[in-house]
Formats: sequence, C-alpha cells, structure tokens
Amino acid sequence: MSQAAAVDVMQTLRDRTIEKHKLAERHPLQHALAIGKLPPEQYAALTAQLMIVHRELFAALNRSRAVPAIAAVLRDYHDHEPRCRRDIEHFGVDASAVAAGIATAKMVDDIKFAEASSALDLLGALYVLEGATNGGKFIAKMVRRAYRLEGIAGTESLDPYGQAQPERWEEFKRSMRGVAFGEVEIERLVAMACRTFDAVAEIGDDVLNGRV
Repeated sequence: MSQAAAVDVMQTLRDRTIEKHKLAERHPLQHALAIGKLPPEQYAALTAQLMIVHRELFAALNRSRAVPAIAAVLRDYHDHEPRCRRDIEHFGVDASAVAAGIATAKMVDDIKFAEASSALDLLGALYVLEGATNGGKFIAKMVRRAYRLEGIAGTESLDPYGQAQPERWEEFKRSMRGVAFGEVEIERLVAMACRTFDAVAEIGDDVLNGRV
C-alpha cells in the first residue's frame, strides 16, 4: 500500500462527499423521519432495505479481513443487520420475507463488485453508514416520540451504540487514520462513499414511491 503524504483520510472523505451528504440529508424521506412525520410503515420499509445493505456490506467486509486495512478498521459491532432485523420485527415485518428493492439490489451489486475487485473500497461504504450513527442518535429520539416507542425497541439501528456512540465514532476515525492509504485508494474510497450516499437517497425514493 503506497503512502499518501500527510493526507487525513477522514477529512478528505468528509470534504469530498459533503455535497452528496447534504443531498441525502435533504431527501424528503430523511426530512420526514428527522421531524417524526414519516409513517411507521415507511420507516419499517426503509429499515428493512437498509438491513439488506448492512448484511451484505458486513459479510463482504468480514470475508475480506485478510486485507490489512479492513482488519485494522472493522469491528464486530459494525454488524447492524441484527439491529435492523429486531427493529422491523418490532413493527410486525417478517425479516425473512424482505426482498431487495431496485436501489437496494443495485447497492448490493456494488458491494459484491467491490469485494471481488478491490475490497478496500468497502470501507468507503462503511464510512457513510457508520457516520449515520451520529445523526441517527438524535433522529431515534424523534422516532420514539412519534411512534410512542418504549426504550430502544424499534430504533436500535438508528441508535446502535447508545452512550458509547461518540467513543465508537472516534475509534472508527482513529482506525481509518491509522491506515496508510495511497492516493488511488483514497480516490476509490471517496467514489464508493459517494455511491453509498446516492444509494441511500435512491432507497428513500423506492420507499416513498411504494416500490418496496
């Protein structure tokens, strides 16, 4: 792995994906979710699609632990599929019956391609989904209030770490910064992160338009 001189990979990812991030946050579904106005059935549908993405991403990363950078960054608690499963089952959805929508299937294909061609790219997707836990912690409060949920039931995937969230985000950043990513590798991480932000927005479109 070639050395990238004095490059802060986390700052680069943040700076280079900021417009994609803003677009994803401004998506009508995300806005409705953040203010507690998203119908519960759509929240469950969104979480079900994200369950598939989380399952495929963690599985691909787990199979790629022989890649030093992935071994340095990946933690067992990055597996959010069980949390998504419990959330949707709380809303009466049979997790075993969930099928991938168009946008979700496209993201799964992207994950599989990355695993086969350049597994390191998968960390770009993990950056986006782990970063979502920062805002997710606050969105979970709105969701609990809107749906009158007790405790963490139904919102584990939004707020997976509870009080440990800041610590785990800092650990993710330290781990990423501890890897000597080369310039080409950083470009690929940025590209994968951008595609992941796009995928989240496209999954939101599928949910709002009743395609899942």
